[in-house]
Amino acid sequence: EVAVASTAVLGDGRGLAIDSDVTTRRIFVQINNEKIYVLSSEFLRAHPQFISIDIKPGRSGNRVNLKGKGKISVAILTTHDFDATTVSPTTVRFGRTGTEAAPVRFVPRDVNADGLTDLILAFDIEDTDIRCGDTAASLTGETVAGRAIHGTDAIKPVRCKKPSRLTWDPS
Repeated sequence: EVAVASTAVLGDGRGLAIDSDVTTRRIFVQINNEKIYVLSSEFLRAHPQFISIDIKPGRSGNRVNLKGKGKISVAILTTHDFDATTVSPTTVRFGRTGTEAAPVRFVPRDVNADGLTDLILAFDIEDTDIRCGDTAASLTGETVAGRAIHGTDAIKPVRCKKPSRLTWDPS
């Protein structure tokens, strides 16, 4: 089944049509009734949409206790460009590179009081591979439509091991 999602006229007078095929998960873009460009689900996964995330929502500093065995919350924020409720939580990973920890729980909730529903996910800190000296952590995943997503936020690891002091013994 192919359904027309949108049609418009570009600023230079050319026509634009965007169609999608639910069965094959492909998007078709046609400009001025000429060439048809096909964007497959593989293309959409290979080119992630950058999203806004908030590590430890509602708190400043994003301190990550590396000696703790607890959970860390990360919110995927809904914006005018992205609806966080379209994320498939089972595809989400979070950590040092965004491929480490799977969520242990998730809940939709407006975390930043903007009237839009965000998605809060909790991860086991020990599974994130976050290390002393890291300054950011990443989240990756997919929407229910198969679109890849990627977000990054600043972090400050705390309770790191102190480097051992070198002592000199002249004897």
